[in-house]
Amino acid sequence: MPRTYEHLNRYEREVIAQMLKEKYSLSQIGRHLGRSPSTIWREFRRNRVRGRYYPRHANGLAQSRLQLARKPQKMMGASKEQVETLLVKYWSPEQIEGRRKLEGDPPISRMTIYRYLYSPRGAGY
Repeated sequence: MPRTYEHLNRYEREVIAQMLKEKYSLSQIGRHLGRSPSTIWREFRRNRVRGRYYPRHANGLAQSRLQLARKPQKMMGASKEQVETLLVKYWSPEQIEGRRKLEGDPPISRMTIYRYLYSPRGAGY
């Protein structure tokens, strides 16, 4: 049965660096780690510096890519304050959505507002 996808960890990156240093092929490294050779190639290609692979640097780049991949929150800053102010004034999420659209503010759907209302963060409304 095929293995489910898991990100490479720090230990695997250390092994990749050591085996590359010892002139093992990408296929041999992949076999040793139980990974596809294409995974090893992608890791090497994405994280090399001037043709060399440094595991610490690679791990840092991978961590920063993970942070960039996070979905941005729609309810934050001034938008969140405006929504909360209007909710206190008993505006419905549909009214808030329509008003933001009319005023040219970045859109926040009524479903996003409802999710916020039913979340622990918005439980006070």
